[in-house]
Amino acid sequence: MTTQRLELPAETAALPRALAFVVAAAEGAGLAAEARGRLELAVEEVFVNLCTHAYPVDAPGWAEISTHHADDRLTIEIRDGGTPFDGTRAPTPDLTRPLATRPVGGLGWVLVRRLVDALDYRRVDDGNLLRLTMRLPGQPRR
Repeated sequence: MTTQRLELPAETAALPRALAFVVAAAEGAGLAAEARGRLELAVEEVFVNLCTHAYPVDAPGWAEISTHHADDRLTIEIRDGGTPFDGTRAPTPDLTRPLATRPVGGLGWVLVRRLVDALDYRRVDDGNLLRLTMRLPGQPRR
């Protein structure tokens, strides 16, 4: 298994570095272009949510992204020390309601769940750990 780590401030200005790191790992693992695009979009959504919601406005935060490449999958782990939040349990908004009557937010987690092959959350050592997994070529998707 190949593992790499990147530590970043929890700021949206760090998003390009986060995405470049994930895309490089995906390319190195042999993830197909379409799947790389799905993974990149999922990581972007998670990272921006982390930067926006995990820490108080006046407190600096951090994020760590790890990539783990095994024979049949690529796993991206995103850790932070922010407020506990399990996006895997975020409710799916009622998409049949008129747009004007729906509460703001919630669609990002629906999107993330649909973009990756597996999504897992744990609270570890007073931090959030979100794991996004993609199957590599030749492996069935969900």
